[in-house]
This record gives sequence, C-alpha cells and structure tokens, in this order.
Amino acid sequence: MQGLMMRISEKGITLIKEFE
Repeated sequence: MQGLMMRISEKGITLIKEFE
C-alpha cells in the first residue's frame, strides 16, 4: 500500500510541477 501511495504522490508532484 505504501509503495502505491508513493507512486501516486510522485505522479501528483509531477503534474503540479508541469502546471506551474
């Protein structure tokens, strides 16, 4: 579960960085 959460967090951070 923790690995999945980290993957989602990484993808979310990448999306946020792309939008900024």
